[in-house]
Amino acid sequence: MNYLTKKNFGVPTNLLASMAVLFGYALYRGSMTWVTIAFTVIVFMFDFDDTVRNTTKTALKFGFLGYLVDLLYTILRSVLGWFSAAQSSFNNGIRTTYKVFDQIIDISRDLIGFCFILIFAFMLINAIKGKEAKVPNIEAK
Repeated sequence: MNYLTKKNFGVPTNLLASMAVLFGYALYRGSMTWVTIAFTVIVFMFDFDDTVRNTTKTALKFGFLGYLVDLLYTILRSVLGWFSAAQSSFNNGIRTTYKVFDQIIDISRDLIGFCFILIFAFMLINAIKGKEAKVPNIEAK
């Protein structure tokens, strides 16, 4: 059997779409590896279903967007760290402004990270079902 002539190389669509979502999540977590790049190139070079292609595009777009948001929070925290020496407090028992802003940044980063995890979980459930992993009302264009 020549698997190169078959659609999706004979691999089920839901398995390939699930792998695409997991690679998108890996990109979000900051681990863009050669495996992700190779998978993306193979999906777009050979004869794969539109479901797999669209899921790969969507997952990688959300992964890259999540990575950029996380990088932005890291930069914001570094800039805030520059001013940590200039923190002001009247007493040792009172929280400083630096610590308050640091907590606000941590909490908002965690909430945004949780939202991205929910998006990837929703996409993974759709991919396992064999549907195209679209995210309603948040579709990346």
